[in-house]
Formats: sequence, C-alpha cells, structure tokens
Amino acid sequence: MEDKKKVIVEEIKYWKKHQLLPSTYCDFLIALYTEGEDGEGNHNNSAYYLIYYFISALSLLIPFILFSIGEGMLIHTIGVFTLVGWNLCMIHIFNKHECLMERFAIIIFFITFLMATMIWCYIYIAVDWLTLAWAMINVLSWIFYGVFTKQSYLQIMGVFMFIILMIATGFYYF
Repeated sequence: MEDKKKVIVEEIKYWKKHQLLPSTYCDFLIALYTEGEDGEGNHNNSAYYLIYYFISALSLLIPFILFSIGEGMLIHTIGVFTLVGWNLCMIHIFNKHECLMERFAIIIFFITFLMATMIWCYIYIAVDWLTLAWAMINVLSWIFYGVFTKQSYLQIMGVFMFIILMIATGFYYF
C-alpha cells in the first residue's frame, strides 16, 4: 500500500514539475496522499515561513523610524544603504525557498527604496522638483524592471504610481 502511494506521489510531483496540472492541485493531491507531509517525510511548516513575510513587511516601517529617531546625514545614509542591503538579502531568501513568493520581497524592496530615498531627498536636498524627479526615475525603474523580468505586477504598480506622481506634480506646480 505504501509503495502505491509513493508511486502516485512521484507521479504527481512529475505533473507539477512539468506543469501538466496547476501547482495548487498538485499540492493538494500530494497533501492528500501523504497525509499532510510533503512527500519526503517532512511536515509542511508554512507557519514558519510567515515569519519571513512579517520581517520583510516590517522593513516598510524602518524608513519612518530611521528618519524620525536618528539625526545626521551620515546615520540616515548608512541606514538607507543598510535597509537596501537587508531587502536584497530578503529577496535572496525568498528566492531560495519555494514556499515563499519572491514577488512579495521584490515589492517590499521597491517600496522601501522609494520611501527611504524620497525622505532622504526631501530632508537633505530640499529641492522639491529634484525630489519629484527622483520619484519619477524610481517609479520608471519599477516599470522597466517589470518589463525586463516579465513581472506584470511591477509594471502595473509603476504605471499606477507614475499617474499618481503626475497628478501630484500637476497640483503642486499648476
């Protein structure tokens, strides 16, 4: 009986690998035939992976905390570079584990980079049109990166943010 289940699970994994069935169906069938295990005897510990999503999402708050608590251009600049490095590490971690969606970490990276650099430009450059120009360049990079990597969610987010920035620029200058 166990040999039959093992053969069935291997066949379902083959289907999933070669996309003969949608991966959600395959995951369901594997969970059904392995009674909650992932096929190699390991229990699915998806709650463990929620920590990665939580930590990655917390990085959205760091620019606000960094610029409200710390003082000095050097501290803020080091903080921005550290935040960028941290988010790149999170993208690598999300890419390494197939249970995690890499696009979540990529979105968090682009949003935190935009927020941190916008706040930095607003405080230290203090020229409104340069800050808006930097935001436009940043949002255009979302669109180009999305086109280059064929990630439509970045393209959509980039176009949406570009429209918002154009409207904000129109209200500010006209």
